[in-house]
Amino acid sequence: MINDLDECKKEKHLFLSELYQAEDEWRKFLLGQNMHCNSSEIHLLMSDLLATKKQPVVKFNEYLTRAVDGTVVSSQKRCAVYAKFSRFLMFGFVTPYDESKWINTKVINGDGVLVISQKIHDGAIGEFLADRARLSLEPFHNISKRQQKVINEHFIKNAAKILQSDFGKILDADYRAEIDPSLIWKKVGRNEKCPCGSGKKYKYCHGK
Repeated sequence: MINDLDECKKEKHLFLSELYQAEDEWRKFLLGQNMHCNSSEIHLLMSDLLATKKQPVVKFNEYLTRAVDGTVVSSQKRCAVYAKFSRFLMFGFVTPYDESKWINTKVINGDGVLVISQKIHDGAIGEFLADRARLSLEPFHNISKRQQKVINEHFIKNAAKILQSDFGKILDADYRAEIDPSLIWKKVGRNEKCPCGSGKKYKYCHGK
């Protein structure tokens, strides 16, 4: 978050003061100096494999269940700090939001139980997660042929073990999934990168 704050300061972020206030409260809370966070609310979500076979982005299940990620996310009216580790997704809201759309996700300071099932009735969050999943694939587009060969050889050698693991179930779910970026992104320029995360131009991918 500190790195993101530095970037937000350079860009004169719309909610910079709220972000700094939240950072101060969270830091003091973690150090045991303040047990109350007055300017922010934390929401914790548990992710799992998608129940539907259609997904907007390549390897979306892998992102939801395995990836480590974090950033400041905002619009003209809302701002939150997003952090993700494996199947744990956290949103720390630093501005007002519609509580009725977040069901069984709020973290209470004190004794409590995380209730399942959880629901978020906010389409913007789904679009945000799909976009983060797509961005997470970009570094892999630059992998050399030699690196690809090493990865493929390792997988072939350990295929039976991998496919029986939890990671294997995730790979299988993504392999069988039907990728349809139009679920979220309705209009894409033919020469733009395909929103599915393949790294190809839209006209050579899902725009054919």
